[in-house]
Amino acid sequence: MFGDAAATGLGVELEELALRGVLRHLGDRPRHLPIGINLSPEALLRPAVFDLVMDHRDHGIGVELTEHAQVTDYDILATATAQLQAAGILLSIDDTGAGYASLRHILKLTPDAIKLDISLVTDIHHDPAKQALTAAMVTFATRTGAPLVAEGVETPQERACLCALGVNYAQGYLFGRPAPLPPTAHQNPKTSENPGQPAPRRCQ
Repeated sequence: MFGDAAATGLGVELEELALRGVLRHLGDRPRHLPIGINLSPEALLRPAVFDLVMDHRDHGIGVELTEHAQVTDYDILATATAQLQAAGILLSIDDTGAGYASLRHILKLTPDAIKLDISLVTDIHHDPAKQALTAAMVTFATRTGAPLVAEGVETPQERACLCALGVNYAQGYLFGRPAPLPPTAHQNPKTSENPGQPAPRRCQ
């Protein structure tokens, strides 16, 4: 859907619409659960979108920067992301390893976390090339202080391989599947379960 919207020139409009829908339901979730919001650089730099994110900085949200289009001015983007981080909004680089843009994001920005794309995670235990690239990303993440999160982990074998490579955090269907929001935001965080896509878990 987002790809089709971008192809017709309406990608940012759809991102803003989705963002407003998510923010309307912030109060419906247990307060201990963070919310990661996917935004393209183009959308984040739209003043209405940026202001909307900043207005909700105290609601436990984070921004996961995607790579829908090439960035032409990283100075402007870096200024915007630095303002988000200064306000306490965590910045993650999404889809790392899926294309050139995500690697540029990592080098040009200062992310709080790096999310390894599912294309590198799927069947990684059978693919030495994926293992080599992931090991290199682990080294980079360790040296820069940004935790590496593996996305799309679906099997115990993938999880075990990632752990052996030094990936400390993972998320995916192995840990939980999407589901409706809970009926109340006042559940006890010690007993309630996250009904939707789980936050990153310790890989071990």
